[in-house]
Amino acid sequence: MTEMIKGALLPIVIVLGVLLLAVAVLLWVRHRRGRAVQWFGLALLPIGLYLTGVLTLLVDGARELIRWIQQQSGTTVVWVGVALIVLFVLLWIIGGRVAIRHLSNRAVARAEGGAGNPLIGSGPATRPEQPAKQPRASKQAAAKSDDGMDEIEALLKKRGIE
Repeated sequence: MTEMIKGALLPIVIVLGVLLLAVAVLLWVRHRRGRAVQWFGLALLPIGLYLTGVLTLLVDGARELIRWIQQQSGTTVVWVGVALIVLFVLLWIIGGRVAIRHLSNRAVARAEGGAGNPLIGSGPATRPEQPAKQPRASKQAAAKSDDGMDEIEALLKKRGIE
């Protein structure tokens, strides 16, 4: 029986691998190199699972799970267990999304300087750096200043950059 399953899985694995490889090539052509490499790795996964025999193990496990579900009598205890498993999955997914949102909010707060968040920037207080004193230019140097530099400085001051 296992050999029959293995023989039936081979064409499915080949087709799936080729489809995933086509997606990887399409992404590569569209200059999404990182995603293309990920999809190339994903294309190798079914082939690796087939060659190691894990795919057959997964198929057998799915069959046994289906048979077990069919044999259950549907008592209250079983349904409470199923509800707890579903609740676990939902809480796991929701928790992951909340964690991602929390991390992105912290990154935004850090980028904005940590205003409003007491946890960001709560390390030891440090003195703000004072700008280095620039030597005063002599009158001759000021007279020789380039007109182009004056325009650039005026533009920077206009934009609030000094």
